[in-house]
Amino acid sequence: PEDFNLTVGGNTVMSGEENEDDANTEYVIDETQLDGFVFYSITGDGCPESLVDSTTLDEGDDVTCTITNNVINPVLQIAKENDTLGIDKSAGDNVIYTITVTAPEVEEDGGDYVINNVELRDILPAGFSFVSGSWTATKNGLAISLTEPLYGSTFAEWSLGDMKEGDVIVLSYTGRSGEHTSELQSRQVISY
Repeated sequence: PEDFNLTVGGNTVMSGEENEDDANTEYVIDETQLDGFVFYSITGDGCPESLVDSTTLDEGDDVTCTITNNVINPVLQIAKENDTLGIDKSAGDNVIYTITVTAPEVEEDGGDYVINNVELRDILPAGFSFVSGSWTATKNGLAISLTEPLYGSTFAEWSLGDMKEGDVIVLSYTGRSGEHTSELQSRQVISY
């Protein structure tokens, strides 16, 4: 990405462009880390060993440094439960479903990952219908605005937007059992 803010001695520089800097002056080469990436290495003759170290140019030096960042692989966890507590429901009874989508914190990754355009596909068990207007959505405990999904015989789609490491989205909605209600099992699929 071209969004990494590269600096030499505190001055912004453009990747791939030559810059003239004073000889015999200590410089720190740095960049602003982006969510979803972690610094891996800086290489090149005359380059510092890491971004926090400095380098000094001698007269006539021509130094090219390559900074490499690794993408942090995103992780999502999903759980779906209902409020029946194992109790059978009769025709016309309501069941509240809660879906929790978590982007867990991963200590070993060295940064924060980002997941763009998260979509959740959910389907109710056979014999259940979605109660329109019954849903709520929160992200990290705060209400968020989403478009109400359309439930039917196929997957309903919840567009959750972007998530970053540590985010938790909780969706809750009511399903009403019909006359031919079978088991209370349902499925969900997540994509990004």
